[in-house]
Amino acid sequence: MSDRPRPDSAATNRPNRRAVLLAVLVAASLAAPRPCLACRPDVITRLAALMLAQRSKLDEEEEESEPPTKRSPPQTAPSKAPSPKKAGSAIEGLPPEVAGERQGPREEVCDWLYRRSEGGGGGWVRIRLLSEDLGTLQGGQRYEFALYPRGRQALLGSEIGQVDYYEHRMLLRAARTAGIPADDLSKPDAPVALADAQALRAAGAADALLRMAVSEHDSAVQRGLRHSAAFRDRLRRPLIQARVNLRLGMIDAMLARSEYSRALAACDRLIAELGRDEPALVPVHRRVQRIYGLQARQAARSRDYARARDLLGELAGRSPDPNDLGPEATAVRSELIALASASYREGERLRTSAPAEDAATMRAAAAKFDEAARIWPRLPGLERAQQLLRAKYQVLRCAYPELPRTLCPFWCRTPVERHAVALMCEGLVRWVDDGDEGARYEPQLAEGRPQPLARGRRFELPHCFWPAQEPRSAAQGDQTPQDAPPLYPLTSEDVRRTVRLLRDPHVLGYSPLHADLQVTVLEGEQHDRFAVRITLKEDYWQPLALMSFPVLPDHFFAGASAEDLDRRLEAFGRNPIGTGPYRLWPEDRDHPTRRRFVANPDYRKRDLPRIREIVFERFEPIKAVEAFLQGDLDLVYGLSQEHARQLVQQGKRVVALATPTVWFLAPNYTRPAMRNENLRLAILHAIRRDEILAQHFNAAIRRGEPERKRDHEALTGPYPRDAWAYHPEITLDRIDPARAKALAARARDELRRPLELELLYPAGQADIERACASIERHVREAGIALRLTREESETFYARALERRDFDLVYWNHCYPDTTYWIGPLVQPGLPGRGWRGWNVMGYEPDNELAALLHEVRQHKSFEAIRKSTRAIHEHVFRRAVLIPLWQLSTYVAVGERLGKVRLDPLVLLGGVEHWNLQVSP
Repeated sequence: MSDRPRPDSAATNRPNRRAVLLAVLVAASLAAPRPCLACRPDVITRLAALMLAQRSKLDEEEEESEPPTKRSPPQTAPSKAPSPKKAGSAIEGLPPEVAGERQGPREEVCDWLYRRSEGGGGGWVRIRLLSEDLGTLQGGQRYEFALYPRGRQALLGSEIGQVDYYEHRMLLRAARTAGIPADDLSKPDAPVALADAQALRAAGAADALLRMAVSEHDSAVQRGLRHSAAFRDRLRRPLIQARVNLRLGMIDAMLARSEYSRALAACDRLIAELGRDEPALVPVHRRVQRIYGLQARQAARSRDYARARDLLGELAGRSPDPNDLGPEATAVRSELIALASASYREGERLRTSAPAEDAATMRAAAAKFDEAARIWPRLPGLERAQQLLRAKYQVLRCAYPELPRTLCPFWCRTPVERHAVALMCEGLVRWVDDGDEGARYEPQLAEGRPQPLARGRRFELPHCFWPAQEPRSAAQGDQTPQDAPPLYPLTSEDVRRTVRLLRDPHVLGYSPLHADLQVTVLEGEQHDRFAVRITLKEDYWQPLALMSFPVLPDHFFAGASAEDLDRRLEAFGRNPIGTGPYRLWPEDRDHPTRRRFVANPDYRKRDLPRIREIVFERFEPIKAVEAFLQGDLDLVYGLSQEHARQLVQQGKRVVALATPTVWFLAPNYTRPAMRNENLRLAILHAIRRDEILAQHFNAAIRRGEPERKRDHEALTGPYPRDAWAYHPEITLDRIDPARAKALAARARDELRRPLELELLYPAGQADIERACASIERHVREAGIALRLTREESETFYARALERRDFDLVYWNHCYPDTTYWIGPLVQPGLPGRGWRGWNVMGYEPDNELAALLHEVRQHKSFEAIRKSTRAIHEHVFRRAVLIPLWQLSTYVAVGERLGKVRLDPLVLLGGVEHWNLQVSP
């Protein structure tokens, strides 16, 4: 377009080009002897309709200089120079018809500029979207504009009257559609009152216009057509606020009709569209609080207290502040606590006012406590009161030879630590091998099955809470909302924090496998705190094996420096919290002989666990058997073969758990003697494994259990005997005690000193002590002197892992799943920090083993992986990287109250939340 102004008559006298083209087309069709396809009458009719319905580029060029309306221009005083003013400052004064003309179903995405003429008149010109705020216009300064749809024009500041922005025109149009003044529609927190169906339809149409305007504005920002930050507050925010006000009016109308599901869905859509941090969404969150509060009140009035608690929990999980539930929900919460407190007080009055022999009164007291638990199970003192009455309060008592030293999931070393942590901490998925349906991963903390992604999975998280760090245990007194501990919902940030700890090489929870594969946690859908995606930098043949880690609470580690994270992990190990069915009772965390795990009042599964308390007690072996026979214990873990045989002979059930644990002698590679390969090979060949198993371990004592060839198996490598990774051709026949003397002599010559070594083993298990004595005798026969050192369990792991004060140590490794990843056994520790992980040997893999480990991580074909793992088995045996011994089943006595429950080989009490103790009549 030329910059010269055209007279208005030019547009009227110019023939319409669409009409001309149509006339030519019709004439050609009539003149043609054989009309072509394009000239058929039906085709001509359709072409004509199409041409009349669409605007062509030629038409747009014709209309570039036309004003938006046929109206008188703003009156100005031509004799006076215009005073400097802010561009667009007069927009609010535009007549409504200015933005209303020339608007079809879709508004042209452009701005309008009013250009003054020298004679005092002027006209409107369409310009492309302004990328920068013009600021205060200077009369003598020239401004250049890009005309719409093309062309350019330069104007002096004195020639510019005002600017009509696209976003503002759309706001005015939406306001007229809704029948509301624009200033009222865009006022903060001013929901529109929608009294009837017609008003609702008008509001829906206005909302569609605003949604289109916001979309066009955001698109312009992304394409660089709107640069100025001032546009966000001056142009975009009024659109957002107007949309929020319209939607709030629709939501209020739904609430008035008690359409809670539709109202909540509308709130969710608005939050998802506008973002969680949008200030205009504050009233939307208040509506969400009201929706949940009203539903919770209905549930409480109908005595569906569990439903009311679930609604309050969901609200706290999705609120920006989980402890701000809004007035309606807070009132319901207070009412529930008051009702539960009243029932609790009445139960306490009954319990303390009558002797224990008064069974009727005790039953009445128990009923009151049960009623309080149905209303508000988190009431302080309630669990303790039920325990004192023992009314429907089931306690499972388990005996162990030792207690957990730590309950940090990253530092579990012993079976009792694994069993205890599994009661409290959960992973997104867990490994299950129930023998019936086969080994598999199944959802644990995740909701439903994970969704496959490229090199990863997507998980949905449940709406649940972390229990309080220090629960109140007072037996008396009421709880008020002010006394209640703060609520921390489980979110994707907890998963993110856990993975950071696993990947951080400066933290004691560091996992080389997770770090090598670059496991990263991303938020799921935008602004969704309950969806999480875990991706891998490199493929792994069993990705869920890397995603079964126990999830830790983010708020426990928030604000901690890198140096403070280890101390936080140690503190967490003393008093852990998790999303599992149980939590550690803090009063017993330092008890010398027991650890109590009570039902988690915040457990997400309703009416579970049925067993309200699990007690781990440390017993001497003989006393544990006596207590079990008297009915004081339900489980005895780690029986010796003599005690197991004794219980079977008396008709008791004893289970032999085939745990995925391998036992071996771990050499200390930081000592020069143990780096001698001939010395390690001499020890490997000297030990007669079958003989030791027959003398000290092997006993066919199981009764009523599935038949198996043997309870214990001798090993030649680092994998369990029945594992797919075990090399079937490396049998015990390849172990030759006759070679041991020659290998020992060769090692003696290479080391140039007598072969005298120390073997460290844990105290407290007679079978292990006798087995180590036999190992010492076999090795001595080969010419190597072994000094046996017996260390109590309290100091055994500190000496082995932290000080590494041994030549050989009797050690074991438990595989968490059937991927049989050997990396933790042989991967080195952190430079300058020592090793706090599984590699007690301080071993650095040679090139051959490092290449094999890399192959296992690279392949996805099972056949290729099995070939690599068997090659690892061959390498470990040939080089005596470690001295494999055996795989031992663990004997567990199971009481009659447990019936035929199935014990998990890895965590023992897997699925315990569904167990129920049988009461004898």
